[in-house]
Amino acid sequence: MWNKISNSLMFYSEDFYNNDLYKNRKFIKQLYFYYKHKGLNNILLSQIINILISIFLFILILFLFNSLNITKLLKVSDYNKLSNFIDLHSLFKFNIFFICLFVSFVIFIIIKIANLIELIYNYKKIKEYYNKNLNIKDNELDYTTWNTIISKISLYNSEDIDIYKINSIILFYENYFNALFDNNVINLYHITNLMEWNIHYCILIKFFDNSTISLVEKKKDIYLRLRIISIINFIFMPFILVFILFYNIFNYGEEFYNKPTLILTRIFTKKAQWKYRYYNELEHDFDNRLSKIINDSNNYINQFKNDYVISISKLIVFICSSFFIIFIILSLLNEKILLYITIFNNKSILWIISILASLITLFKSNKLVSSEPKFYINKISKHIYLDDTFIENSNSIEYKKLFLYDYQYKIVNIIKDIIYTILTPFRLWLIANNVENITNFINANISQNDIHNCKMSDFDMKLFNYMINNDYEINKTTKSFEYFNELYPKWYTYMINKMNGHTNEIKINVI
Repeated sequence: MWNKISNSLMFYSEDFYNNDLYKNRKFIKQLYFYYKHKGLNNILLSQIINILISIFLFILILFLFNSLNITKLLKVSDYNKLSNFIDLHSLFKFNIFFICLFVSFVIFIIIKIANLIELIYNYKKIKEYYNKNLNIKDNELDYTTWNTIISKISLYNSEDIDIYKINSIILFYENYFNALFDNNVINLYHITNLMEWNIHYCILIKFFDNSTISLVEKKKDIYLRLRIISIINFIFMPFILVFILFYNIFNYGEEFYNKPTLILTRIFTKKAQWKYRYYNELEHDFDNRLSKIINDSNNYINQFKNDYVISISKLIVFICSSFFIIFIILSLLNEKILLYITIFNNKSILWIISILASLITLFKSNKLVSSEPKFYINKISKHIYLDDTFIENSNSIEYKKLFLYDYQYKIVNIIKDIIYTILTPFRLWLIANNVENITNFINANISQNDIHNCKMSDFDMKLFNYMINNDYEINKTTKSFEYFNELYPKWYTYMINKMNGHTNEIKINVI
């Protein structure tokens, strides 16, 4: 989320790609943002759709609270017109809460529109750079690799471009963010989009804002910013909460209703995603890697058979299916039975059938009991970093619970997102008390190179030597390095040649 906002707020300089490319960090980030979203039209359409969704959601909230007589609608007992329960004249009948909500929303929309205008200006130039300088059309981005993009930039600049440096610049803040959580410098039980953006804005962006003030002054500024943003979050939380609640209800409600099995769908939490994401790994590469372990993750969990749950589920399915079939047969004999026969609390047969169908779908699941759990964990470990202890003990219930902590039900994750969004102001306030440790950690892990990237994401010559001599510790940095070499093998070959003094024998990025 934060990177989308930062990209939309970037100012473009016409000489960005005429001088030293590595100094043009905003330009490089925009290049990747453009590539990831596959062209200007997709970027603009996404932003416009987001604005329209926000406007529609705001009007819908007003309609539900002001125009629709829900109390009267819930008491209906006979045929009636929906228009009899709607009063459009009351749509903009505001109280203090809705006035504040309206003002906040108008400011939000104005900012979004201003960002959209700026985005059009910025990315029209990026489009021109792709189309004219690199000779890549927008419709070609779907099947063009990022390595190819860098290769074309190398040809255009008439010099070799180091893809490692490019990725490090794009992921500058992400690598520090990753390191903060990997080392428990910031320890949060659950991470939300809002908290993620706040940490980036209050800590990382402020720490690296190109100012020449001392570390002590930076600590004071970050502490103050955290406290101010915490208060702002607290003030606007009622409005944020209203939008989040209704957005989730309207976005997922229909899906869960029509396909109840989605309730049992699991996803990796945002905290788990940062845990498994490698250093210098671009977002589209990470998404592709994570998608490869979804089936194996589900299979791993399903190996832990619970006979009690299976038996109870079987009983529920049998009872519900029996009544379902009876009601269906009766409705075939007389279709009026569906609407005019009630069972309890004036609930019709049709309503009962829909509930029974949902219950049958929910409890009728197939359990896989074909392999030991470790079989699937070994497959998963080929794509994400898991320590040997976890792999060896993956057959145990305790380690299954550890995995489930990262791989949770989607509905549970949504509920947690709402709860921890409410807690964001308080958690930011507490993080402010830890500014000393956070800033000291960042300062101690700044690499002394021209990029000043995080030491844990620094693939330097020392790391090359360790890998060549097979004398290194297996950790997230070394696994990140190995995966980076898999993605960009020509870069690794070039660096080996560079170490041996043969830099003229191979180019970094050959298409």
